[in-house]
Amino acid sequence: MAAALEAHDGGMSLRECSHQFGMSVNAIKAWMEGRTKTKRKGPTTIIPPLEEKALVNWEFQMQDAAHGVTLGSLKLKVAELCQMRATPFTNGVPGKSWWDSFRRRHPEITFRT
Repeated sequence: MAAALEAHDGGMSLRECSHQFGMSVNAIKAWMEGRTKTKRKGPTTIIPPLEEKALVNWEFQMQDAAHGVTLGSLKLKVAELCQMRATPFTNGVPGKSWWDSFRRRHPEITFRT
């Protein structure tokens, strides 16, 4: 987006920017007008990014110690982290949609059998 805005400031038309950078004209206009502040769409995360990074590091530490991390154990760890917070999780344990979003944010995490 920054490159598209710079190109537009340099004299390139919105339509040319749209084609060159693969974005819609409306998206570029929204950024120019300040209607869009971030690229991220959707609701905010339940766990702050710093804690998510710590969770990913915990998973890799468990892997280095030759202890496998299952999806169930990961969900229980998240439930433990969120114990004193109000969460939308059923019974305090994250569900499939949380896992799908977490996996999208952290593609370095994979489970093997």
